[in-house]
Amino acid sequence: MHFLEAKPTRQVPGYLQHFDVCIMPYLENDYTKYIYPLKLHEYLASGRPTVGTPINSLEEFSAVVKLARSADEWSAALAYALSPTANSPEARLARQAVAECHDWELQVRSIAMTLAERVAPELVAALPRPCMASEGEQLESSKSHDRGKPAADAGTPIGPVLLVSPWYRPAVGGVAEVAERLHRTFARAGVETHLLVATDGKGGLRLDHAVPNLWRWRAASSVFDRLSLKNLLGTLARGFVDCWRLHGFIRRHKIETIVLIYPIGYSWPFLLLRRVNNIRIIASLHGNDVTKFESYQAPLRWLIRQVLRSSDAIIACAKHLETKAQEICSASRLNIHLIPNCVDGAHFVPPPPNYIRSDARPTFIHVSNFASKKRTIDIIEAFGDQRISGARLIMVGDGVDHVAAMERSRSLGISDRVQFVGMQKDVRPFLWEADAFVLASDDEGSAIGAPGSDGLRVALGFNPVGACRDVASGGMRIGRTSAVPQSLG
Repeated sequence: MHFLEAKPTRQVPGYLQHFDVCIMPYLENDYTKYIYPLKLHEYLASGRPTVGTPINSLEEFSAVVKLARSADEWSAALAYALSPTANSPEARLARQAVAECHDWELQVRSIAMTLAERVAPELVAALPRPCMASEGEQLESSKSHDRGKPAADAGTPIGPVLLVSPWYRPAVGGVAEVAERLHRTFARAGVETHLLVATDGKGGLRLDHAVPNLWRWRAASSVFDRLSLKNLLGTLARGFVDCWRLHGFIRRHKIETIVLIYPIGYSWPFLLLRRVNNIRIIASLHGNDVTKFESYQAPLRWLIRQVLRSSDAIIACAKHLETKAQEICSASRLNIHLIPNCVDGAHFVPPPPNYIRSDARPTFIHVSNFASKKRTIDIIEAFGDQRISGARLIMVGDGVDHVAAMERSRSLGISDRVQFVGMQKDVRPFLWEADAFVLASDDEGSAIGAPGSDGLRVALGFNPVGACRDVASGGMRIGRTSAVPQSLG
């Protein structure tokens, strides 16, 4: 048994993720007869099996909390909580669905609606309706086969949503995770949502059964990549067929809002469809879609400008992207909303208290897809500097420059200090090994902040973008190409 003493509330999720079972062994007396423990929903939000005493407040959640009175009942309940059945994905989602319906924001909105209905009914129509089912509906939903989805909003629906992205795969960070999280979050909120991936593959518009409501569409956009008569004719010929298919899709599913994630060449049919259908368009900017604007050929520059001008709203994940978008459309006033990139604070946490590093040397880590703009080979070059010969480097990921980076480390004679670990489903163990994170990108929309959440110092090299600021006192160093060895030092 370990007594860890009091901990700040913000650290509690870091402990919960290491639990196998959450317990609430209350006495049954006049005090507990009237309590409502907040930890109930914190436990359920973690998805872990939960066991408690059958006090009044917990009995209402008996569908997702195992209740026990005697020592024998507690032993049986704890044994069940460790079983595969209690830890199945369906059971986990059912617990998390109940917790989501008790989110602070939703509860406060519900209180505000109640007050408005009594005090200022004329304001009710202007208030956002909380997406929250009643207690009975929540628990009934958790028992049904459709677990993990709270009941739909009883107010005015925001309408079916179509998310469009040039990439999609479950990932940590980047455009792909934005698409995946929006798709999942809308669905859990009871909003019909479809995710359309604009691929370069064969075929037209087809359903991908790997994920609910996931569609793949071969976008006709070659003219925006390379201007030529052949590409122009091909894009127009295939594009109008695409428009017809997309028009039917939008009408069939009654789409009201389209979110263009990283709007590039694939976007042009949606500008035409906006004129035909009464739909809203939201553009979500993430980096090269606008920062590389001047380097694009004329057709793509024209398209990006039209998307920005035509959008009902624009989301930018960094201030410099907001500034760049407004600069592109200097003659128009854009409706831009700044929503910075996020980090999963319950996932990216400091190492466990008893964690022991495998190597005591100063350790740097780089995590990326090894694309050319990540400048992984330049990181290897910098690490060859003799002033940091006593340190090691961990390179996490895979991509086009992976082999070249490995070969460069061998040619510099530092392969004994550089560890290439390839793609990893969970990067936290490598972050826990490191003293600093190295980001050497040519360009980033807004780098995900996971390393900083682990308390790592950040060494930034080569990065001319305004996404980061010089906050060396807070654990960040910024360098240019000529200063990389000093920055890493």
